[in-house]
Parts: sequence; C-alpha cells; structure tokens
Amino acid sequence: MGCIIFRHMKACSLSEDSVFAYGMFITKIVKYFNMNLRNETDGAKAVADHPSQISRNEAKASNNLNDQIRSLGTRLEEMALSNERRLTSLEQRIDGFQEEFKLGMQVIRAQHDELMEFLRG
Repeated sequence: MGCIIFRHMKACSLSEDSVFAYGMFITKIVKYFNMNLRNETDGAKAVADHPSQISRNEAKASNNLNDQIRSLGTRLEEMALSNERRLTSLEQRIDGFQEEFKLGMQVIRAQHDELMEFLRG
C-alpha cells in the first residue's frame, strides 16, 4: 500500500492538474489499522473554542474595532478641516463680492449725482 501512495504522491506533484486526495488515503490508513475515531473531536473547532483562543479572538476584534474608530476619527478631522477651508474660502469670496458691490454702488451714485446735476443745470 505504501508504494501505491508514494507513486500517487509523486505523480500528483509532477502534474499541474492532479490533486492529491489526502482524505482518501488517510481514511484507508485509518481503516487498515482499525483505528477507532468515534471519541475524536474536530481539532480545528476545539482550538477555536479554547478559552485562550476566544480571549485572543476578542482582543483582536477589540483592537480591530479601536483601529477602525481611530481611523474614522482621523477621517472626520480631515473632513472638518477641509470643510473649514472651504467655508473660509466662500466667506472670502462673499466679502470680495460685497466690496465689489459697494464700489459699484458708489460709481452708480456718483453717476446719478452727475446726471442730476446736469439735469438741474
């Protein structure tokens, strides 16, 4: 049986599209040696459910959440600064328009006064 497995492993390793079915061979080995696996547990699940692993997972989740909150805070600060710059720019433009309007009104008043002087005279 060992030669068959070795040949299959070698053939799979040399081939680009073959897959080595580990489960099939492990099952054959377990059956060949009459191993009783009824009391065995899923090792991956057992490790994931272990209290120390749960604490690590919770710590990772907490760290991840804290990182996301910090990132969100940073982005909110950047947005606030950007909006403040935009608001300042808009205020400056409005102030400029008001000055232009005042100057324009002074020109119109001066022209009005000249016209009235002309009409009276």
